[in-house]
Amino acid sequence: MKQLVEWPSDLYRLLDAVLGAESRLFEECACEPPPPSFRFNCLKHSRSFQDEILSLENFQYESSPLPGAQQVTLQPRPIGKSLSHFLGHIYIQDLASMLPPLVLKPRPGDCVLDLCAAPGSKTTQLAAIMENRGAIIANDVATRRLKSLVFNLRRTGVTIAAVTKFFGQQIGNLYYECFDRVLIDAPCSALGTIGKSPEVPSWWTPARSQRLAASQRQLIQSGLKALRPGGVLVYSTCTIVPEENERVINYALQNFPVVLEKISLPGFQLRPGLTETSSGSYSKELEKAVRIYPFENPCEGFFIARLRKTDSFGTPRHRRPVAGLHTHCEPDDAEVVNSLTEIADRFEIPRGTFEEGLVWRAAGLGWSSPELGKLPFFAVPVIAGLPIAHTRGRFTKLTTEGSHLFGSQARKNVVSLQGPEELEAYTNREPISTELSPSRQILVSFKDSVVGHAIVDKGQILSRIPRIGWRFSLTGKDRGVTTR
Repeated sequence: MKQLVEWPSDLYRLLDAVLGAESRLFEECACEPPPPSFRFNCLKHSRSFQDEILSLENFQYESSPLPGAQQVTLQPRPIGKSLSHFLGHIYIQDLASMLPPLVLKPRPGDCVLDLCAAPGSKTTQLAAIMENRGAIIANDVATRRLKSLVFNLRRTGVTIAAVTKFFGQQIGNLYYECFDRVLIDAPCSALGTIGKSPEVPSWWTPARSQRLAASQRQLIQSGLKALRPGGVLVYSTCTIVPEENERVINYALQNFPVVLEKISLPGFQLRPGLTETSSGSYSKELEKAVRIYPFENPCEGFFIARLRKTDSFGTPRHRRPVAGLHTHCEPDDAEVVNSLTEIADRFEIPRGTFEEGLVWRAAGLGWSSPELGKLPFFAVPVIAGLPIAHTRGRFTKLTTEGSHLFGSQARKNVVSLQGPEELEAYTNREPISTELSPSRQILVSFKDSVVGHAIVDKGQILSRIPRIGWRFSLTGKDRGVTTR
């Protein structure tokens, strides 16, 4: 029998109330967290190329119960330090965390709100499901977490998201009935993540859950205000506390024109939401929500509910937008036209490529979906779309994001790396000998897939891939560490 950790007495009482005799199984899972899992990013390169890079790095993985998601079985180093992760080919994410976007089921072209978006796991997944078509407002309020959100959106090539910084409780009045889909992955007590975050019990108390629940009720009210009649809102947490889960949904059912819808997740063992708890009884409709427990599935503990809004909330508060992408977008601006022409000519990219999205001017050139440009903004967004080019200096340079976005269409000034040794040197910013003529910018590909850009100077290819705090190893003889 496994030696179990010692937790506060309040947590044992919660487990007994929610799980009864099965609380022992939950405790055992906390001593053996699930293996790392990830999903491939369909917005970048082909799946075969992504598989090949992971294989070069000696990672091994197998399919999970969730289609498209993988579980790591062997890793020579933490997969978060892999080249595949750095290039945005994969997104490391617990399987349970991948479920809310699948339950939300956004469609290409939808307008979606991710109310508590940082660090971006679900936002990037939503964009992939939507095939980078439509618009996403990715909102969060914590500056430190916003940095991670921005980094992940850029790394994964998301062009349809704008990052905003508002208290979630404000969004419903600002964006009154604007969205087809709303996701609220609410800040919670995180007791479902004890397996990978053993520090959680040290700060959890029943009083903390009560405070969180008050905020969660405000968030779901705000999210429902922002949702169009007929639209869908998904509420999720990574905790097992009824006050943060069923009680919040019961509040929504009692106070707003919404109905719960059934959830189906083949491959996962689901339990219905609770209708009877030590703190009270809830609507029988709560059985349509789902609880996911780590002792029955290879993932963290999670709660998910899918709500459909049946009627309008009435007359909104009127707010006047103060900013928008349209305020920066100048399609006939000579500087923008000249910069795009310079890029198209240098790399022989068809000029019609730049008519497929919205090009706007900020510190350089940005690229986003046309749908995103139609949304109102009530403060200048932290970012919108992708930065595709720098316009400082005498000529325009593609960014790494721009190289990945448009590189597959380039027919000129693209240099192919010869083998894993050169790819390793390039990604570690080591010079590569060449007979090429000097060039202020070239695109660099491996196996016909563009991985970044560089300059040629004095007989060397000089990488301009962003710097990172460790060295990539594609040719070393690292011994893998099994995750099981």
